[in-house]
Amino acid sequence: MIRNRLQVCGNGLRLEDRKMLAGTLRPGDSVTRVKSVLESGGEVTFSPGTYRFTEGIVATIKDDLNVNAEGAKFVADGVDGDLFRLNGRGKGKNRKTVTDVSWTGGEFDTRKQKLAKVRPDTGSDDNLNAKEEAAGKVGDANVADALSIRGHDKFGDVVVDGVKVKASNSNWRSAGGDSGVYVENSENITVKNSEFIGVRDAGVYLSDSPGGKNNKSHLIENNWFEGGFDSATAKRGADNVTIRDNFMVGNHVGPSVKPLSKSASTDDPSITGNFITNSERSFDIENATNVSIRGNRIFADAYPRSADKNKKRRAQKDRENKARRDKREFEFINAKNKSNKKVSVSQIENENTVKDRQANSKEVAAAKREFNSTTV
Repeated sequence: MIRNRLQVCGNGLRLEDRKMLAGTLRPGDSVTRVKSVLESGGEVTFSPGTYRFTEGIVATIKDDLNVNAEGAKFVADGVDGDLFRLNGRGKGKNRKTVTDVSWTGGEFDTRKQKLAKVRPDTGSDDNLNAKEEAAGKVGDANVADALSIRGHDKFGDVVVDGVKVKASNSNWRSAGGDSGVYVENSENITVKNSEFIGVRDAGVYLSDSPGGKNNKSHLIENNWFEGGFDSATAKRGADNVTIRDNFMVGNHVGPSVKPLSKSASTDDPSITGNFITNSERSFDIENATNVSIRGNRIFADAYPRSADKNKKRRAQKDRENKARRDKREFEFINAKNKSNKKVSVSQIENENTVKDRQANSKEVAAAKREFNSTTV
């Protein structure tokens, strides 16, 4: 008869050790075991090493979950769908009590993951989407994220800290998978101290359901986004989002806020202290109120300067060239600031540091050192 938790069992392990090992995963564990351990909740540890999956892990979370994956590498080898998906269920018999989820550490290699059927349209200029389909890179699933956390209004605090997602050896045009970290329908979301390389959709994608307003406050802070399509984005009415002190290098789009519905809007997005360079579009803000964009370091595309010898005509042509650049670089559609006025390029220039050139290699290297030296 077992009298206490410290008694040694027949296999030589104390009960508390057995409990700890029950939440420990190792390279080579099956998808079924990984799913089972995650669904058991509590403290879950992925031992260091490489985990290869040919199918995704879909787990229903009904109790608080804290995952430690430091030193673990997850390889998606032809996975069709999300590599990891955590679905919220809620605690108790009535399932109305929210659960908290944290995930710390781990590298997600999605270069060989199937692309999602639904992905950003790159336009008709290069027909990339059609080329991806012709090459057999597109799977049957509508989504294919590295780490997908879908609250279904049952998650409270969600924290993702210190993960790395590598989707491509170059940039989003040759990526596998879909978004890096996707979180929806959760009260308080934090994604920090993480890296997202060459992601096909968004490095970090925060979402609320259409018409849903369960979110309280969200933070995307001190992350490195490089070579992706979207860097950090809040969509479908995810309110109270702060995108702060991130480094965004060579992404198609910098910070973005899009409700994805003409009847919906996003309230109180704050974009501050970010380093943004080599983007096709530095900002994309649509249907948003109480927008704050301050203290960012923005390296915009240089616009062509006129060589006209007439000073007046030269100045006019330069203004026209700058206006065309600004229209592409800074997209604000029905976006209003805290004074209920339209967000304008002049406001961005007054409240941020804007340079008419891309950051050089030394500036990018300095930014990477700054990121590596900062943990929050």
